Amino acid sequence: MTSVVIVYGPKAAGKSYLSQALERELGISHIDPDALVLEWIEQGHRPDPRNGWLTEIVAATKSALETHKAVSLEATGAWDSDWTLPGLLRDAGHEVITIRLLIDHATARARLSARQETRVPVSASEVERIWNAANARRKSQKVDLEIDAAGSDFVERTVRYLSERLRA
Repeated sequence: MTSVVIVYGPKAAGKSYLSQALERELGISHIDPDALVLEWIEQGHRPDPRNGWLTEIVAATKSALETHKAVSLEATGAWDSDWTLPGLLRDAGHEVITIRLLIDHATARARLSARQETRVPVSASEVERIWNAANARRKSQKVDLEIDAAGSDFVERTVRYLSERLRA
């Protein structure tokens, strides 16, 4: 069975950092939604007003699973479509493991201000709205693993969890 690891968390929670570590440590191929969205925008595509890039992300994930046993992708968890994603992938026959990274607002802001990678551009007010929405969904959206991403050992702990989970 193929596996999809969805890493949820607000902007600058460490989703890409963790996903890159999962690729190095466990061979879980990383699908970078920011790179895909930037490419789609450059090609003239626009997100669906209701579902955003959900259809395209599902297609990219299924395509990646044709050549990889496990992939990871990331989502803020601020949008309804972020939480529709696991069900669509499960319905397609894939194992889905969900991880939520927790981050305090001050640490997220500090990471954002230091960020140098090219990301989908968002305004400061949009970052704030995403952080609030992602954290508000904690009560209603359950995940397999919730971990504090402000700590220095969150990658090691997540790798250990997934190593055991994917072996089972």
